[in-house]
Amino acid sequence: AAAIAGLVVLHAQGLPAPGQTDLILAATPVLVAVPVVLVVLRLYPLVVRALLALAARAQGATGFVALAQASRTALTGILPVFAVVLALSVAAFAGTLRDAVGRGENAAAWAATGADVLIQNRPGVPAPAYDYVTAADVARISAVPGVRQTAAVWATSWSGPGGQAVTVLGVDPARYAALTATTPFPPFPASKLGPAATPGGTEAPATTTTVIPVLASPAAAAFLGQAAPERLTARQTGLGPVRVRVTGVLRSTPAQPGGGAWVIMPLRTLPGAAGRPGPENLLVGGPGIDNRKLAAVVNAVLPEADIITRSAVLSSLADAPLARSAELLMLLTIVAAAGLGLGTDRKSVV
Repeated sequence: AAAIAGLVVLHAQGLPAPGQTDLILAATPVLVAVPVVLVVLRLYPLVVRALLALAARAQGATGFVALAQASRTALTGILPVFAVVLALSVAAFAGTLRDAVGRGENAAAWAATGADVLIQNRPGVPAPAYDYVTAADVARISAVPGVRQTAAVWATSWSGPGGQAVTVLGVDPARYAALTATTPFPPFPASKLGPAATPGGTEAPATTTTVIPVLASPAAAAFLGQAAPERLTARQTGLGPVRVRVTGVLRSTPAQPGGGAWVIMPLRTLPGAAGRPGPENLLVGGPGIDNRKLAAVVNAVLPEADIITRSAVLSSLADAPLARSAELLMLLTIVAAAGLGLGTDRKSVV
């Protein structure tokens, strides 16, 4: 009953969203195998009796005697088959579950860092003490072995036309698009952000009347719309306001992997005394980054910054007690099912 109920729930809810783990879907092999074997065990005597009735009307005694013997034999001979099917189903379930957990851990690691390495200001450090990421800093970090792409991010807090909280992310569109291409996040359409989207492209400092093209998250696009420019008001003194126009919608992005309401604009000077860009975070991508040399360079140029590597986050998730306990439990279940099959087979032979 529980297996049938699980299959009904699976049919009703459908496939999970990308990056999510569905334990009912992972348990499908067991949910299917158990009722199938039980049905076979129930139908076996009925099938044998039906064949026995047909054999009684036929000529020859060989078939009749064999079927009569089968009808009188206990079903203990079939139990090893049940145990083997169960063991194989549990093994398939374990593999499917481990694969689902692995995909979930990988998605969580990307959501935590946004790139292979995230270099960000240390929480709790006062704003005046921030180590803003400069072009010289980026050049030194880019020279670390294994580093292929870098993108500085300037994040500020603003309010939408109705007072909604929205994060404004300033990036170099071309460099950010190149870094995004190394991640599982949706491609970044840099061309929708104007001249600054091309390598070497620049834009004049924005004024309060300048309409700045932005790419928005679904949450931000919901209250900003895409038809006409909207006004954003900064939540810090000496910055803004600005007018923005949504030119595209992105489901997710490396600079804000946690979601929420955000917009991305070209990194440029904004209105106000505090409008000069001051990137606090740096996204770094590349295969086989030398983390030791990267840490040495970051500590030299950005001593107040923290370094978060995706590999470290992934390792911590894989070593979590829950994940390790689930894997051990599945291994013990497979061993127990295999032992049941061997034990039942030995008894039937005796």
